[in-house]
Parts: sequence; structure tokens; C-alpha cells
Amino acid sequence: MRTLVIGESLIDIVHRPDGSAQEHVGGSPANVAVGLARLGHDVTLATMIGDDERGARIATRLDEEGVALTEGSLGERPTSVATSTLDATGARPWPRRRWTRPARRHTPLTWPGS
Repeated sequence: MRTLVIGESLIDIVHRPDGSAQEHVGGSPANVAVGLARLGHDVTLATMIGDDERGARIATRLDEEGVALTEGSLGERPTSVATSTLDATGARPWPRRRWTRPARRHTPLTWPGS
């Protein structure tokens, strides 16, 4: 039996007080999908990633973790990004994040094998 997880996958960009920044594959639903796959479940994620370097990084990471993407998860808009800045103590002051998201699409997703 496959488990379908629906929701965002994105790149988290964390800015540090020293001016450096690190990018991480993220998004709560993507993290849930990875967790389920690590527990041995067959998992498919219905999400939206861009046809760009960041989207390729997300797709590769999910594939490495055993998470399949639904057909239609790759779009023309840039991959979503969430940006946060840490203060000198390493905490995230409010607001915690700012998102850059692609516009909505209206292409129906298909379930594998349907």
C-alpha cells in the first residue's frame, strides 16, 4: 500500500549573523514523506517544484530517501523558497520566515498507476 502526502516542498535559506547563508531542502509535508519512507512505507509526494536547480535538488533528495513524486509535480515557476535570519544567539526573531512561492497552477495531479 502506498501513502500519499500532499503539500509543499521548498528550499529553506538560513542567513546567519556572520552574513553566511545555507540552503536546505525542506517543507513540512516533504519532511513527513521522508520520515514515512525511513519507517519503511511506500510514499508518494504530491507537491510543486520548479524546473530549476533548486527543484532538481529537492527531487534528488526525495528520490535518495525513497519518496516518489506524482506526475505533474514539476512546474514552470521557480521552486518555492523560505528565508529566515538568525540573530546573534542563533534564534529566529519574529517574523520567522518569508516565503517566495510559485503562482497556483490548475493542472490536475495523477496518482501513479491510474
